[in-house]
This record gives sequence, C-alpha cells and structure tokens, in this order.
Amino acid sequence: MKTTTCLTLICIVVMLSGCGKPVPRDKNGNPIFNSIHLETFPLSNCTVDAYYYTITNNIENPGSSMFVSKSPTAAQVESFAVIRPSYFFLVHSNRNVSRIVMLDEVGQVRPLRGKYLFTIIRSPKERAERILLPYSAPLTQHRADELANGPWDRNARVLRAGETRMCVFNGSTNDVVAFVTIIGDLKKLIASRQLYR
Repeated sequence: MKTTTCLTLICIVVMLSGCGKPVPRDKNGNPIFNSIHLETFPLSNCTVDAYYYTITNNIENPGSSMFVSKSPTAAQVESFAVIRPSYFFLVHSNRNVSRIVMLDEVGQVRPLRGKYLFTIIRSPKERAERILLPYSAPLTQHRADELANGPWDRNARVLRAGETRMCVFNGSTNDVVAFVTIIGDLKKLIASRQLYR
C-alpha cells in the first residue's frame, strides 16, 4: 500500500511540475524556436537568408519550445548555448525556398563535442541529409557575443587574437567558430550540391 501511495504522489508531483506539457507550436504545428534575421546574400543561382536562434528570446520565453526558466542560471544558459542550434539558412530563388540548412552541433560527448554539421532539409516528408564540417568549437560567434553581452555572467567576455576567438563565460573558456567561416562552408555546399534546385 505504501508503494502505491508513494508512486501516486510521485506521478502527481511530476504532472504538476510540467512534465508532459505540450510544446508551444505555431499555427502550422511547428515547434516555436525564435530567431532573428541576420543578413541576405545573393549567390549566382539563388539567394540565402541567414537567421540566428537567440538565447534570450527562447530560454526565458514560456512561448518558446526551448523554454528553460524565466530566470535561468548561468549553467543553464551555457548548456543551452552549446547544445541548441545557432543558425539556419533559407536557400531560395524568386521567393521559392528550395532548401533549409541548419547548423547543428553533433554531440556533447568526446570526441564529437564541438563538432558541427549542416542538416539539409528539402521537405518535411523527406529524410534530412547531414554533412559533417571540418571545424570544432563549442560556440558560434553570435552565441559567444550574446553570452558576453547578456545579463547572466557579468565577467563574460569574448577574447580575440587575430582570427581566433574565445569566449569566457561561467568560469570556462571555449573556442568560437566565426560566422564568416560558416558562411564560406555554406556557399561551397550550396554550389557543390546544387541546393538551389
């Protein structure tokens, strides 16, 4: 009897704490993961719009599918910054999107920690293609800048030495991959795989 009562109490606590809450979705049923437009650049056969998934408008926003807390700790922010995707790109011609390319981190365990890949999406009904990238750094440039300028760690900063960037946040120092490097690899990928078709 005690076991049943204990299990019932645990189930009630789990339900009240939010486990099983529906993920916030837009009118099309897609999970909400807020982003900002960074830039648009033309290529010979298409145009690309670059977007950045912000930390602030997701981790602290109950309306986001990536909500963590209204007052996240520095550790929660750091985890979010390293694990969640930073960028996505719309490849289009004449406003017809041919591909969505997302920059994803491969994994959080060595030897893959800090490795990135492009996830290429043509249609939700088709399997996404994944292309491993040659660099390794736990943070992207915009994430590092947002960490350094955010309210979570007053000692946070981005260090620069030539082309090398490092982010100091929550007592740890992490390498940063430059946005221009990602864009260079994206342009090569679009041309070599003809993602504009």
